[in-house]
Amino acid sequence: MEKCNLTQVPCRKAIMDVVQANKDRRSLQHIYELAELFRIACSSNEAFMELSEEDQERFWLIIDALMMNDLEDLKRVHNLANYLMVKRIKDNVKVAEA
Repeated sequence: MEKCNLTQVPCRKAIMDVVQANKDRRSLQHIYELAELFRIACSSNEAFMELSEEDQERFWLIIDALMMNDLEDLKRVHNLANYLMVKRIKDNVKVAEA
């Protein structure tokens, strides 16, 4: 994927084109969540500080991922994220069964 170097107005149009072309409900929900997170996080330092700690960390994780250029590093981060999600699910099942 190429880095976006568009200025504000063409970037807005490109985003609208991507959203219009997308027909997948879940994907559109993720796009909205990301857009809202970035809108708030980038609007002001005060607004960023009002985000939950979870959302602040989510924002930084996404920024870090976008800045990573090494495929192997990206795969490691992806594998770690998958491991943590599966572990959380298994832990929740154990708690529910207890």
